[in-house]
Amino acid sequence: TIDPLSGVEQDFTTPVIYTVTSESGSTKSWTVTVNEEAPPSITWANLQWPADGNITLNQSFNVYAQVYAESITNIAGQGAGIQAWIGYSTENTDPGTWTNWIAASFQGDNGNNDEYLADLGASIGTAGIYYYASRFQLDEQAFVYGVFQGGFCDGNNNISGTLTVNPPPFKNLTISVV
Repeated sequence: TIDPLSGVEQDFTTPVIYTVTSESGSTKSWTVTVNEEAPPSITWANLQWPADGNITLNQSFNVYAQVYAESITNIAGQGAGIQAWIGYSTENTDPGTWTNWIAASFQGDNGNNDEYLADLGASIGTAGIYYYASRFQLDEQAFVYGVFQGGFCDGNNNISGTLTVNPPPFKNLTISVV
């Protein structure tokens, strides 16, 4: 048994060589290296489809997005710790600045990716043109934003989806002339 020496500090970021000398003078050495692996993280996310749409106010419009995190999403079922949203804005800007986010539900595995879905049409209450993107988070890590054609949003080249929401048509309008 080897007792630790008091007051000795160890830096385990570099290899440590331990040498033990017995009473008879023979020595034995070994090297200990501690490798810290980075925790899993999201390495890819996108806005899957559709690229655009045109609906009437209060009509459904399902938006799909996918995410990948090594050893998380490539296992069957929903990846542990993954959260997903679909966001929208009236301006085609960096999704990281948007404030309207709808929780997306897990739809299933798609290869090594997890796919999520949200009904964007159910959340928009005013006619107009809207831009949409995806947002993901693994545990308490920073949000990542997914757009079309390339996955992550870089804050400059925002290729968001575009949704035109039209007012409901007038039906059975009766005009009386007095």
